[in-house]
Amino acid sequence: MSALGNYFFDWNQTRTYHSTWPPRAKFHKAQTISKDTAVGVAGLCTLWGRRSPRTQECLQVSAAAASFY
Repeated sequence: MSALGNYFFDWNQTRTYHSTWPPRAKFHKAQTISKDTAVGVAGLCTLWGRRSPRTQECLQVSAAAASFY
């Protein structure tokens, strides 16, 4: 949900494309959406990575993505 939810709820005329929002606010909103996507993908990697021998790598990627957020 975190990987796709922001695109559905925030990438529209009321948030990212709102005409009265200053450019800096739009930048930070887009940055937050990108971070949420990275954390969601890393979470899926960790979830599915348990079946592979690369579990430790996936956990490190997930921790790194979460630390950026």
